[in-house]
This record gives sequence, structure tokens and C-alpha cells, in this order.
Amino acid sequence: MKRLTKTRSRSTGTELKSPRSKRQGIASVRGGASRRSPATAKRGSEQGSEEAREIPRAQWSRFFDTFSKNHDGWMTRVEVVSKGRRGALEARDLPLQGIAVDLKGSSPDTTFIILDMRPNVHLTHSVPRTKQVTFNERKQQLQISAANGDKAIANFKAPRKKR
Repeated sequence: MKRLTKTRSRSTGTELKSPRSKRQGIASVRGGASRRSPATAKRGSEQGSEEAREIPRAQWSRFFDTFSKNHDGWMTRVEVVSKGRRGALEARDLPLQGIAVDLKGSSPDTTFIILDMRPNVHLTHSVPRTKQVTFNERKQQLQISAANGDKAIANFKAPRKKR
């Protein structure tokens, strides 16, 4: 990963909640209840587990290094959700510079998402005490959960090719 010359650090401490979608087999009915058949419920939960895979802690460093190389420059959106609060958009359409994790240093298990804002100016979002990392390859979505229940959800889009 490149060495940073200037870094702006911003951590809201709010959690991310991913909204339910009808695609997952959830349909709203009067009174906020949901109507799902047992078969649909099972299919929905199986699809969710197939789509997003958990990255074991022992593989975080290697996963983030490879991920950063493969997604360098991809447009990134970072949303943060805290328990009982709506998600807060922290970054929209900023190119990814890299993702790193500090497993043993002064802030053990802290994950850093580093985005370019302009030359030599970066936005760094940190997730202290990272507990879980999941990646949904189909959606190109990375979810990083903290021990306190906060979540950072990063969505990635490949940059448009210049003609």
C-alpha cells in the first residue's frame, strides 16, 4: 500500500443497517408485518449465506492486500450504521486507495478504509475492534462489523474505462 502524505481521519461511530428488500422475499403488509412462505424464507436465508462470505480473522491481512490491489481506484461508497440509528453516508464515489487492518499494533483489530479525495489528500474511515468481515462478491459489498455492534458497509463500482 502507498504511504500517505496527508490523511484526514473521520469516524462517526454510527452503525449501518442494510435495508430489507423485496428481492430477499420480504413484502410489506399492513401493520409492518412481513409475509413469507417457509420455502421463501429458507431460500432467502440460503441465498444470503451463499452471496456473502465471512473472511476468517487469520486471513484479514492477506484478503485486504489482495482486495486493495484488485479494487485500486474503484469508486467507493461508505455507509456507517450504529445500533438503533439510521445509516449515515460517510463517502460517496471516492476512489479506493486501499484497506488495511492493524492486528497487533497500538489499536489492535482496527480496520482502515482509505479513499482518495484529491492528490495527497485522503479520507480514512476506521473501524475499531473489528469483529467480523464479510464480502458479497455479486454486490461488490464489504461489511466490517465492530465489537460494539457498529458496521461500516462499503460498496464498490469499477471505474469507467476512458475511450
